Amino acid sequence: MDWPELKELIICQTVIDALDSRDRTRTIRKLIEQIENPSKKFVFFSNTVFSETAITKNESTLLDTYNIALVKLGEWYYKHFQKTKTVSIIVTDSTRYNNYQTEGVEYVDFQSFVEINCPNKLNEFEEIKRVTENSDMDITTCTLEEHLIRKISAPSKMGFTEYLTKREIEDGLSNKTLIQGTIKFLKPNRKDKLKKAIIDRNSSGKPSISIKGDAYLNRAIHGDFVAVKILDKTEIQALERFNAGSVPDELEITENGEDKTTEIIEYIDFGEQIDGDFENVDDEVNKNVEDMVYGRVVGIIKREWRPYVATLQADDTNSLYQLVVPFDINIPKIRIHYLNPFEIKNARIVVVIDEWPLDSKYPQGHFVRCLGKSGDLESEIDSLLVEYGIATSQSDLEFSMSVLNEMPVDTPENPWKPDYSDEDRLDIRNKIIFSIDPIGSLDIDDAISFETLVDPKTGKPEYEMGVHIADASCFIRPGSESDLEARKRGTTIYLADRRFNMIPEVLSEKICSIRAGRDRYAVSVIWKLDYLYNIKSVWYGRTLIKSTCEMSYESAQWILNDTSGVHSDSIGNSFKLEKSLDNVLRPRICGFAKAMQILRSRRMENGALELESTEIKFSYNSEKQIQSMKPKEKLVIHGVIEEAMVMANSSVAKRVLQYYPNSAMLRIHTYPKPERFETLKNLAKLRGFQIDCSSNLALSKSLKFIEEKAGKTDRSFVFLLKSMTVFALSEACYISASVVKTTGQDFKHYGLAVDFYTHFTSPIRRYSDIVVHRQLLETLKMDKNKIKIGDDNLNNQNKSYVFLNTPDYIEKISDHLNTKNRNSKIVQRASTLLFQTKYIQNLISKLDKKDVFVKKAVITGISTNGLLANIPDIGLTCQLRFKSDIDSNQSNEDHNQVLVPLSALSGKLEDMNVFIPGCVITSTTSTLIEVMLPLKLPLVNKNRIDNANDDERLVSEGEYVQYLNKFCKDKKKDIGLNQPYNSILDNSDERLRKIVFTVFDSIEVVVKIKDSSFRHSQLYFVLVKKNVGTIKPSSNIQMKTTQDIKENSIQGNPVQNNDQLQTNKKSKSKNKVKNVAIYPILEHFRQLSITNYSMK
Repeated sequence: MDWPELKELIICQTVIDALDSRDRTRTIRKLIEQIENPSKKFVFFSNTVFSETAITKNESTLLDTYNIALVKLGEWYYKHFQKTKTVSIIVTDSTRYNNYQTEGVEYVDFQSFVEINCPNKLNEFEEIKRVTENSDMDITTCTLEEHLIRKISAPSKMGFTEYLTKREIEDGLSNKTLIQGTIKFLKPNRKDKLKKAIIDRNSSGKPSISIKGDAYLNRAIHGDFVAVKILDKTEIQALERFNAGSVPDELEITENGEDKTTEIIEYIDFGEQIDGDFENVDDEVNKNVEDMVYGRVVGIIKREWRPYVATLQADDTNSLYQLVVPFDINIPKIRIHYLNPFEIKNARIVVVIDEWPLDSKYPQGHFVRCLGKSGDLESEIDSLLVEYGIATSQSDLEFSMSVLNEMPVDTPENPWKPDYSDEDRLDIRNKIIFSIDPIGSLDIDDAISFETLVDPKTGKPEYEMGVHIADASCFIRPGSESDLEARKRGTTIYLADRRFNMIPEVLSEKICSIRAGRDRYAVSVIWKLDYLYNIKSVWYGRTLIKSTCEMSYESAQWILNDTSGVHSDSIGNSFKLEKSLDNVLRPRICGFAKAMQILRSRRMENGALELESTEIKFSYNSEKQIQSMKPKEKLVIHGVIEEAMVMANSSVAKRVLQYYPNSAMLRIHTYPKPERFETLKNLAKLRGFQIDCSSNLALSKSLKFIEEKAGKTDRSFVFLLKSMTVFALSEACYISASVVKTTGQDFKHYGLAVDFYTHFTSPIRRYSDIVVHRQLLETLKMDKNKIKIGDDNLNNQNKSYVFLNTPDYIEKISDHLNTKNRNSKIVQRASTLLFQTKYIQNLISKLDKKDVFVKKAVITGISTNGLLANIPDIGLTCQLRFKSDIDSNQSNEDHNQVLVPLSALSGKLEDMNVFIPGCVITSTTSTLIEVMLPLKLPLVNKNRIDNANDDERLVSEGEYVQYLNKFCKDKKKDIGLNQPYNSILDNSDERLRKIVFTVFDSIEVVVKIKDSSFRHSQLYFVLVKKNVGTIKPSSNIQMKTTQDIKENSIQGNPVQNNDQLQTNKKSKSKNKVKNVAIYPILEHFRQLSITNYSMK
C-alpha cells in the first residue's frame, strides 16, 4: 500500500472484516493509514451495512461470505455507474469467482494488477509472495478455512505459546488478570543469559514488569503494545532455574555468524529519548528479586513493526533462506528469502517483518530494497533516514512535480514580484530591518526592527520593536499538494553536512527567505515599549518588508563588542558593512540587544532556566571531507535573538488562545517529576550545595546561586549541573488547547517561565508555525469582520478553514508533529555521531601503529560497571566499561568481579592492556564507583580476559606487588595516615586498596573505534589512569536554604545600566572566557540535540 502507484482505490468493509478474521490487525491499521492519507485518494465504503450491498445469512455460508459480498458490491457499482463502466475488483485468486459471472464486473488477480499498473514493483511483489506462501499472510490463495486449520495445528519448537484472542485479552484487562503496556527491550548484558524487556509503569506509581527469556517474551518485539500475565512464585522459580542453565541468544554477531559478546556491553542507542537507565533500574531490582514483578507476554494488542535497516549475515549467502541483522540492536535477526544473496552481501538493505510463526526462532520477513554498500556515506545517510522514520531514501525527499508545479516562478529571466496592490498587507519597506543568522544561511525566516522614539505625553523615551517572520503560509494553501507534503515532513531535517527542506527551495531559499534588498512578504508582530521596556501595545498583521542588512551571529557580536565606531568595510569573517550603514545599524542593534537582555533578565527572575549544552560544529575542505570538529561557541547575541523569538511566540500564543480557546495550537512544557532531579541534587552535594527543585523559580535561583559561588573557579561543575538539569526536564510538545483543558494541565511553559507559548517564528522550517500563522491571520479577519470570538463562530465564517480549526484536527496534527520533531532530533544526533566517528577514525588511521589516540577526559556519570566520560575539546561523550573477569575455575557468582588496567596503578600508557584480575566493584552510586584491588592475585587462567585482544595480557605477580605497594603507600598519605608504610599490614587495609572514581574526576583515556559489519562503527574509551589534581569539594561553602538562595540571588543581580550598553573591550575579553563551552551532558545523544531551543 506504500507504493505510490497505488492510488484512487475503493476499500470496502468486507476487506477489513476478512483481515480481522485472520488477526491481521497490523495490516488493517496500515490500510486505515492509507485511507486517511489525502495523497492516496482512497475511498472507504461500508458495504456490509449498506442495504443494496449487505448480505443475509441465507445468502452464504461462513466460508464464502466474503466472496459473495464482493460479488454484490461489484453488481451494485456497475448499476451505480449506469452500466457505462466496467468494475474491476482486485482479489488474491480470481479462480474463486469463476462461478460468479456478473455483467460488467471483472475479477483481477493482484499479481496481474501489479504487472499492468506497477511493473517496476513486480520483483518486490514476487519476493513478498514467495516469502508468505504457505503462511497465514493474505496475498496467498490460502482460504480462511485452511488458515484456521493451520493456525490451530501449528506446533511450537521454541516454547512460544499461541496468543490470546482479542476477546480473551479484553476480558483479562477488564478483570485485571492481565496488564497492558509498551514493551521495551533492555540492552544486552553479559550478566544475564536471557533476553530482557521491561514494561515501565513508574509514571503510574506501580512497579515495572520484567520479562525474561524468549519463551516469556513470546515473539514480542521492541515497541509492541502487549498484554502481559503476571507470574506467580512457582513460575518465577522456574524462570530462575531456566536462566541459570541457558545461554545467551545473541549479543554481537561475528563475521562467521557466531554469537559473540564484546567489551562494550551497552551499545550507544539513540533510538528513543528514554531516561537511559533501564538497565541500571533492572540491575538494582535484581538485588531484591522478591520485590520484582515478573510477567510473560500472552497477546499482542498492537504491533509496531516498521521497515528495518539490516545487513546480511556473512555465512548465509549460500542458503535458501538468509538471516539479516537489523541496525537496531533491540530487534532480533530476521529470516528472509533472496534469490541471489551475493547481490546484497556487505550492503545496507531494508526489510520488513511479515510474521513470527510459533515454530520459528526468528521472525520472517522479506527484502524491500538495497540502500547501497555498507560504509559508503550516502548509503549510511539513507540508512539513518529509514531507521528513524524520516524517508525511504534521500531521493524520496526530493519534491514531486505536483508540488513543484504549485510553486511561484522566480528565475533571473522572470523574477518573482510581490502584489503591491494588496490592501490587506501593510507596506513597511521604509523601516530599517535586519536579520541575524548562522553563517551561510539561505533560509532566513526572521528579521528584526528596532526604533528609539519619544513618548509625546511624558517626553521619555519609548521603543518600537518588530519581529518580522517570512509569510510562508501565503504560498502554502491549505489542502494543496505542497501543504500535504509539508505536513507529512513536519520539519526541515538538519544533518551534519546537509539538510532536507520542508518546503521547496524556491520558497525556503528564495521567495520566502528575507534576503537583504529584496521585497518580501512577512507576518509581523510590532510592540510599543515604554522607557522601562514594559509592553504598551502590540500589533499583528501581514506586511511587505525590505531587509536593510543580513548578518551572521559573529558579525552582530562584533558590533556589540566594539564601541570605537570604526567604519570598516569588513566585519567578522563573512560580513561586509558599507560605511554608510554603520551609523544606521549600530545604534539599532545595540538598543535591541539592551532591551532583550533586560527582558531576558526579568524572565529569569520569574523562573526561566538558563541551561547549557554542547552542539558540534564541523568544517569541511574543498572535497567535502571533515577538516575539523569542535563545540560551537555560545555568544551573547544568541541569547538576544532567542529572547526576541520567545517574546513573539508568547505574544502570538496569547492572541490565538484568546480567539481559539479550544483549538489553539500551543507548545507546553510540563513540570518534571521530582524523582528526575535526584542525580542533579547528588551532584550538587559533591560541592556542598543544595538544589531546591520545588518549582522552576526555586530551581532557577538555586542554579544562579551556585554559578555565582562556583562559576569562576569550577566552570565545569556549573556546566554539568546545567546540562543535567536539561536531562531531568520533560520534553516540550505541541498540544491542542482543548487537551490542556480536559486533562487539567497548565498552559504555562516550565522552562521558559511564560504563561502561553507556541511556535510562530520559523514557518519555513516547521509546519507547526504554518498552522499557527493560519490561526493568527484568521483572528485578524475576525476583528476586521467583527466576528464574535470563539472556535465555532470562526469555523462557520470560514468554511474552507473548518478542518484547520477543529480541536480534533489540531490534536491529531500535534501528535504527528511531535513524532516528526522527535525523529528529526534523533536522526540529527545520529548523523552527528556518524561524522564524529568518521573524523576520529581518520585521525587514528594517520597514527603510527604503536601510537594511540590519547585524550584527557572528565567523568560525567556512573553506570553499573563503568563510567561516563567526556572529552571537552572535541565534545565527545562515551562509556568506559570494565572488562568482565571470566574465571573458568569458579562459578563467578559475584557479577561485580572485573579486570582493571594496570595503568590505573602505574600511570604508564603502555600498561593499559595489562589487566589485574580479581578486582571487585564494591559500591556504585549516582556519583561514584569503588573498585577494590585484590590483596593477592587469584589463580590465573589464560581464558580469564573477556574477549581478549592479541595485545592484552594479565599482570604478573611481581609486577602487581610492585605497583600495589606504591599505590597503597601514596594512598596512605592522601588519607592522612602518617605512620610509616608497612606493606604486609597496610596492603591488607581495604581503605588503601580502593580506587574511587567520582563525577568531575579528571582521567586519561584512549579513544578507539570498534568496527561492525552490521551497524555503524562505534567509538569507545579505554581507561588509562585517574589524573592527579582533581578538583576537591570546597570546604568553605555551606548548604543553603531556599531563603538564603533567594536573598543571595536578589543581592547578586547585576544593576542594569539603562543609559549605556556595556560592550567595551574589557567586557569583550570577559565574555570570551565566560562563554567557552566545556563539558556536555551525560549521554552523547542528549548533548547534541537538547540546546536552548529544545525546551521551546
